[in-house]
Amino acid sequence: MLDDQQWDRIKNSRNLNDFQSYLRSFPNGNHAAEAKLIKDQIETEQETTDFLRNASFGSLGEISGERKVFITATNFDSRNRIVQELQKKASSLIIVANKQDAEFFIEYKLHIASACDPGLSTAVNACELHTGTLWVHTIVDQNTGRDFNRILWKTTKTK
Repeated sequence: MLDDQQWDRIKNSRNLNDFQSYLRSFPNGNHAAEAKLIKDQIETEQETTDFLRNASFGSLGEISGERKVFITATNFDSRNRIVQELQKKASSLIIVANKQDAEFFIEYKLHIASACDPGLSTAVNACELHTGTLWVHTIVDQNTGRDFNRILWKTTKTK
């Protein structure tokens, strides 16, 4: 009962501390999975906001002569699809194993959120809302230790 009461107080909040507090009080509570999902979404939004606050912006033209790319993704399948598409469209690109060897950097983050009541649908993943964000970064100043906080392009797609 106390679990449900606390959940009712915070379920529409956008305050990270509310969900952290709920999860500390009810780690296996009735709403723990949903609280963790919302907490993770808020953390991701905060990370993105912090990143954008400190970033400088450029254009994809800055990498026209660059060939070495480092790619990271929140899941292996997404990374593989990005590599396959790049190799089809730009066969001269070299996929490197770490940021230190790269001339530019592609980052992909996939966020999965619940979009409906899973009890209302029998289809697998029917209630999942997938949002992927792809960033292309380059080095701000090569003399500063390869800082990739320069955004050349960002796109977000939801399915």
